[in-house]
Amino acid sequence: MNDTAFQVDKYEAAIDSYKKKLEELGDLKRQLKRLEDTNTSLLQANLTLENDVKKTGNWKPQVKIKIFFCSIDLEIFLFIFSQVDVFKKQIAEYHTKLESASQRSDKLEFESKKLLEQLEALKAS
Repeated sequence: MNDTAFQVDKYEAAIDSYKKKLEELGDLKRQLKRLEDTNTSLLQANLTLENDVKKTGNWKPQVKIKIFFCSIDLEIFLFIFSQVDVFKKQIAEYHTKLESASQRSDKLEFESKKLLEQLEALKAS
């Protein structure tokens, strides 16, 4: 009796395990079906778009327009780039002028203080 009860428990455990695996297999099949449906709809959309492009032939003019705008952008870029060089030179000149003016200002300030000290010394004597 114990032996048959043990075998029944063993078989029930195997049946439960198989049921669980069948449920997992069903989930996997549903997931595969959803993926296949998504893939099919994406392929159909891709084919539709390709056919539309073939029918209208609009892709060539769009490429030409993009090339035209790129060439305009290149000309603008080159102009701006040349202006940047001019501005860099001007900035360097202004820095030089500013530095020399700053040195002159410092020198004049020093001389002013020196003259004020001499004036105070003369007043005191």
